[in-house]
Amino acid sequence: MNLDAMLAQLQKDYVTELPDKISQMESHYTTGDFEALRDDFHKIKGTGKTYGLPEVSLLGEATENLCIHKPQALPEAIPLAIAILKDIHQKRSQGHEMPIATDPRYQKLTRL
Repeated sequence: MNLDAMLAQLQKDYVTELPDKISQMESHYTTGDFEALRDDFHKIKGTGKTYGLPEVSLLGEATENLCIHKPQALPEAIPLAIAILKDIHQKRSQGHEMPIATDPRYQKLTRL
C-alpha cells in the first residue's frame, strides 16, 4: 500500500469513528460534563487536520474556545457543534468535503 492509499484509509477510519465521538459528546453534554466536552473538542481540533479534515479542526477550535472563554454560551453552542459534526460525518462518508466556513450554524457558533 502506498502512502496516499494509507492516508486515505486513515481518513476513512477516522470518519467511520466519528459517530462514537459524537455519542460521547452528546453524553457529556447531557450529563453537564463541560470539562470533558472541552477535552473532546480539543482532541478533534488537533486530529482533524492530521487526517485531512480541516473542517473538523475548525469546529473543534471554535467550540473549545467557547468552552474556555464563554461557558455561558455552551447550552446553545454544543448542540450546534454536534449537529455540524454529524453533517461533516455524513458528507465525508459520501466522499464529499464540507466547507463549514459558509455554514450559517458555524458562523453563528463563531459569533457566540
